[in-house]
Amino acid sequence: GTKNIEAIHVSGEKKFSDRATFCSEEWTESALHVGSFAAMSQLRMLRLQRVMLEGNYEHIPQTLRWLEWHPHDLDSLPNSLPLENIVVLDLSYSSITQVWNQQGSRIK
Repeated sequence: GTKNIEAIHVSGEKKFSDRATFCSEEWTESALHVGSFAAMSQLRMLRLQRVMLEGNYEHIPQTLRWLEWHPHDLDSLPNSLPLENIVVLDLSYSSITQVWNQQGSRIK
């Protein structure tokens, strides 16, 4: 079940503005509630592309080791995001300019 999930890749939707020729494509950002991850106690890898997270980031399991996320609506990582056990943090193509907005590192 849900508690056995170790990796997830979520991507936004692709929309074609001219369906007859498919000549112009656009991506739309999808919204995902962070509470969806609460029961995933074995989650180790999370890849989010064109996804906006909503809710309390504390629902992301402490087991997470790999986070790939490209948020365009944030300039810093949320303080409640559990980073203590992160090994890979990929924020490329995001609007993040500051890893955290408080003093000190939360990454081991």
